[in-house]
Formats: sequence, structure tokens, C-alpha cells
Amino acid sequence: MDIEIIGTGHIFEKSVRAVRESIHQVAPDVVAVELDDSRFRGLAADGFSMDLQGEELDFRSILEAVLRGGSLPVFIQSLLGGIQRELGRRYGIKPGADMCAAILAAKDVDARVLLIDRDIEVTINHLLAIPLREKIALFTSRDKDLEVLVGLMGSNLENLLEEELLVEVMSSLRRNTPGLYNALVDERDRYMALQLDSFRRRNPDSRIVAVVGAGHRRGIKKYLEKLGEGYEISIHHLVSMRKTSIYSVVFLIFAVVLAYITTRIRFRGK
Repeated sequence: MDIEIIGTGHIFEKSVRAVRESIHQVAPDVVAVELDDSRFRGLAADGFSMDLQGEELDFRSILEAVLRGGSLPVFIQSLLGGIQRELGRRYGIKPGADMCAAILAAKDVDARVLLIDRDIEVTINHLLAIPLREKIALFTSRDKDLEVLVGLMGSNLENLLEEELLVEVMSSLRRNTPGLYNALVDERDRYMALQLDSFRRRNPDSRIVAVVGAGHRRGIKKYLEKLGEGYEISIHHLVSMRKTSIYSVVFLIFAVVLAYITTRIRFRGK
């Protein structure tokens, strides 16, 4: 059974077109998407709309929800989502439009939708556990570095869709911030490869198209090949929650808030 993996930039119109055209052409049995259940439900609540929404991030309401017992990872996710929206405004398309296009195209060809990404709360927990020096790097990111980091949570620069440049950027990220790379890229590559491999073993005759961010395509393909050769991946390591200090939490929240404000200043002025 073949698995076709489409690497996308989550805020680019050409990715939306490529996803739609590929799914309609292949007419697969299954469309796998880089989403977990909570993010899928968020897109579903908007009817999988691909229209760019203009609402501003409401820090006060989000913070009040956390203080009333809400989820801290959801709070951080909301801040990251605010950065994604700023990037989306820059390119004129809603972040996650490629995943919406994949889901809607799956409905067109009567394909099953398979959610393959790790729970966002686990990913943010692992992000909180990265070394302090890597958190500090969030304060000193250049424009491109900032967009790449946010891209790993859901939006990439359009030119990063080029394979050669993407490999270079990922290699730099892995070398300079290995903890960040593991939490946002490699662990999710392994998790998504496991989900795809598990499904194909249960459904050997199914045709699968997987739609993932361009930064994950190469890693997922590598792990799928290794799994096919008998390589084992520990799911427990990928989904277990890690201990984090209150200082680590506060520092990361402050870093993400600063990144959001910096993004608005940088991109609203362009």
C-alpha cells in the first residue's frame, strides 16, 4: 500500500490548490491530516472555512479563562495562534487553510479523514521542558527564524516549501536548538509516522494521502521506511507528560507574548 505525503505551507494559497488537486486526482480511501482532535474540532466549529478572519487576540479573556482553571497549554496555543494569524494576514490566507482544504476534498471523494498529529497539550508540555538557553533564543529570533519556529506549529514561509532550503533550515534548527527541534519536529514526525504505519498495517489495501507541514514531510517518510524495516518507536516516550518548573512556564509564556507583540510590530509595518 502506498502513502503519498504532501508537504504544505499552512498559510499559502498554492498549498491549498495543490492539496485539493492532489486529493481529487488520487481519490484516496483515506486523507490523513496533521491535526489532533482539539485542533480538528476548532476548524470544524468554523465549518472548515478558509476565509481569513480579522478578530484580534483577546489577552484578557484568555488569561481569565486560565485563572478560572483553564488549560495552560491551551493558553499558550492561543498565543501561538495569534502569531499565526498575523502571518496569515501577511499572506492573505487563514492559517490551517491547507488542512481545511484536505478535509473538504476528502468529503468530495468520499474518503475517510484520519487525524495523525500528537495532542497539542503534550507538544506544548514538551516545549516547556526544553533547556533555558533555547527559551532565551525566542527573544532574539530574526524575522525568518521566528516565522520558521511558528511554522512548526502551523505556518511556514512560502519559500521554505523548496526542499533544498527546507533541509538547510531544519538542519540549522536541529544543530542550534536540539530540544526545540525534538519537541516540535522530530517527536511529531515519529508520532505521525507511527499513526500512518499502524493504519496501513490494519488496512493494507487502502490508498492514503497524508497532508502535513513541509517541515514534517521528510522526517515522516524516513520513519515510515524504518518502521517498514522493523524499526521500533516507543509511543510512551512521545506522549508522556514531563515535569516543568513554574519558572519555565512563566518564562515561556513571557517569551511567546513578546514574540506575538514583536510579530505584530514587524509585519503590520510591512
